[in-house]
Amino acid sequence: MTSRVVTSVFTVPPTELLGSPATRPAWIAGSENALVQIAAEVVLQHDDRRRWMNPLVFCGSSGAGKTSLVQILADEKRRLAPKSNVLHEVATDFARSYAHAVDTDSIADFRAKHTRCDLLVLDDLHRLAGKAAAQQELIAVIDAMIRRGALVLLTLKNLPAATRGLLPMLASRISQGLTLSLALPGVEARDALLRVIAAQQGLLLPEELAEQLAMAIAARPAGSLSATQLRHFVIELARWFADQPASRAAEVDVETPRAPRGRPAKLPPLEAASNPPAATSAADFIAQLLSLRTADLKTTLRQVTQLVARHYQLSPADLRGQSRQQSLVQGRSLAMFIARSLTEASFADVGKFFGNRDHTTVLHACRKIQSQLEKDVTLKSLVDEISVACLASETRHA
Repeated sequence: MTSRVVTSVFTVPPTELLGSPATRPAWIAGSENALVQIAAEVVLQHDDRRRWMNPLVFCGSSGAGKTSLVQILADEKRRLAPKSNVLHEVATDFARSYAHAVDTDSIADFRAKHTRCDLLVLDDLHRLAGKAAAQQELIAVIDAMIRRGALVLLTLKNLPAATRGLLPMLASRISQGLTLSLALPGVEARDALLRVIAAQQGLLLPEELAEQLAMAIAARPAGSLSATQLRHFVIELARWFADQPASRAAEVDVETPRAPRGRPAKLPPLEAASNPPAATSAADFIAQLLSLRTADLKTTLRQVTQLVARHYQLSPADLRGQSRQQSLVQGRSLAMFIARSLTEASFADVGKFFGNRDHTTVLHACRKIQSQLEKDVTLKSLVDEISVACLASETRHA
C-alpha cells in the first residue's frame, strides 16, 4: 500500500475550503476525524481496502455530522458513477419495508432491492433496537453484499457493542468491518467551518477575527460545538457587521465584509441576564455573543410554523401533520428550512417538532429548498420576509 499524508483539514468530497462557497455540500473535518478522509476514498473509489472496511460504520453523538457525511458520500458516488446503484435508507424504513414484504409475501423483491445495489447506506442503525426479525434480515443482506464485493455503510449513535437492543450477532457482524467514531469539530476544523459559513453569508472573515472567534469558542465550558452552533455564531456576527454605521465600521480594525448576496439569514435575538452595553468593536461583540444564550427553541419553532402556515393559508397543525398534499409538503419543507436557519436545532430536533419525522426527512427538505432558492427570487424574498417577521416577533416577546 502506498503511504500518504493525511492533511489536518479536509473536505468530503475534496474542495477548496476558503474560496467561494462550494456548489456542492461538503463535510469539513480536521485531525480529530482524519481516518474519515481515507474511508471516504474507499467509498468513492473501487478500492481493495474495502475488503477490510466492509461494513463501514460511522458512530457519534448528535451534531457530529453522521447523516450529513453519509448523504454527501451517497450523492458524490452517484455523481462520479451515474450508473451505480446507490440505496440510502433510514433503519426504520428498512424495518418497515421488511415487515411489509413479509405481510405481502414479497421477500424476494425486498432482498433483490437491498442486495443488488453497489452501495447500501443505512442511517440510524440504533433505530432497529428491539426489532429482532429486521436485524436478522440485515445480517443476511450484509453477508450477501460483501460476497458481491459491494459496500455497506452504516451510522449509529454508539459503538455497535454498546448499542442497546442490537442482537449480539448483528453487533459482532458489523464490528468485523471498520468502525469510526466521529468527533465534534476540533480547533482547525472549527476555523475552516467558520470561514466557509462566513463566505456563505457574504462576510469576509479576516484572519485575526476568525482565529479570535475560534479560540473564544474553544474556551467555552461546553467544549467543542457542532457545525450548526458554529453557523449560529457566524450569522450573528454577520448581522452585527450589517447593522454597523459607516463611522463605526471604520473604527473596527478588521477588513470590511463583502456585501451579502441578499439579506443575511436572521436569527432569534440573544437573551442575557442583564442588558449589556452596545458592542463598539467586533472583539466586544464576540465576547458578548459567547456569553449569551439563544431564545427558547420551541417558541421559535412555533413562530416559524405560524408564519409559514399563514402565508400558505394553512393551520400550524396542517404543517405538523402527516398529510403529503403538495401544498402542505412545500410549506412544511420551507418551515423546516427556516427553522434550521433561525435556530441551533438539529435535524432531529426539527423532525421531532414537525410530527416526529426522521432527521433525514428534514435534511432532504432543507436541501430541496436550498436548491430552489438558487433559482427562485420570489421564494428567497419569502424566506427573508418570514425570517424578519420571526425576528420582530421574538423582539416583542423578549
